Amino acid sequence: MDQQPVQLPSPCSGVGVGVGVDHSCDARSVTAMGTIFAEDNLDDSLDNVNNDFYGSSSAVSFLKETMKEAYSAMNPLPSRVEPSVLFKNHRQTALVPDRSPFADFNKFLLPPRPFADHLIQVYFRRIHYLYPVFHRPAFEHAYETLWRPSTAVDDAAASNPFHGVGLGCSPGADSRTIVFHAALNSMFALACNHADLTPPEKAKGVEVFILRSRQFFSVDLLEKNNLGVVQTLLLCGLVMQGTPFPDRCWNAIGAACRIAQGLGLHMEASREPGNATLEKEIRRRTWHGCVILDT
Repeated sequence: MDQQPVQLPSPCSGVGVGVGVDHSCDARSVTAMGTIFAEDNLDDSLDNVNNDFYGSSSAVSFLKETMKEAYSAMNPLPSRVEPSVLFKNHRQTALVPDRSPFADFNKFLLPPRPFADHLIQVYFRRIHYLYPVFHRPAFEHAYETLWRPSTAVDDAAASNPFHGVGLGCSPGADSRTIVFHAALNSMFALACNHADLTPPEKAKGVEVFILRSRQFFSVDLLEKNNLGVVQTLLLCGLVMQGTPFPDRCWNAIGAACRIAQGLGLHMEASREPGNATLEKEIRRRTWHGCVILDT
C-alpha cells in the first residue's frame, strides 16, 4: 500500500493522543519567547507561577516526573482505550533478570510479531535516517532475541558481536533491560504515525505505546547511566515533541544531555585511542542527537 509522504510532527503539534495520554499535568501553550503558561491552578505551589521560562533545571523536572511514574506504575491503562486486534499483546519469552518474580510483567508485553516488525520497518524507513542516534544492527540483533526462548536469548547475548554502542548491547541495554523496552515502545509510538493504519488506530496505537514506554521512566532507568539510557531519553524526547506537552520533551532531552556529559560524549579527548571506531562513531552520533534536539 503506497503511502503519501508524512512530515514528522513539529515540537508543538499534537498527534491526536491528548484524549488518553496522562492528564495529571495540563497541556501547556508555548509562546514565541519560549515561555510556558499553565492555564489551571495545579496543586503544587511551585506551579502557580503564571509564566516559566525554559531555563529551570530540566534534570530536576524530569526526576519529578519519574517519581510520579514510580508511584503510579501499577495503574492499568485507561478503560476507554480498546485497541483493535493489531494491538493485542504477545508475552515475550525472555524474562527480565533485574525484576522480582512478583513484578508487573504486563509492561513487557509485545504486539503480534507481524505488526511489531511492520512498525520497526516504518521507524527505520521514515524516522531513523533523520535521527541516527543508535546503532541499527546492534538494535536489530537484540530485537530478534525478544521472540526466542530464554535459553536462546542467553546464547545470543553471549555471542553478541556488538559492544559499547548502547541500545542492543549488554550490559545495561540489551533486550532484557528496561532501557531497551522503554526505547522499543517509544519507537513503536513514533512509527504508528506513519504506519498502514486508519487514523483512529494510529491514535490508539500512539497512546498505548506512549503509556507503556512511560512505565519504564523511573529512577531505576536513570540509575543505569550508560549510552543506551541517553539514546532512550532522546527517543522519548522525539515522542514528546508530537504531544501537547513540550515541557516533557524539554525535560527528557535535558536529562539526556546531562547524562551524555557525565559519560564524556561531548569531549573528543574522552574517547581513548583504544576504543573501536564503531563505538567512537556511535558516541559521536548520540552526542550530535543531543545537540540537535536541545536547540
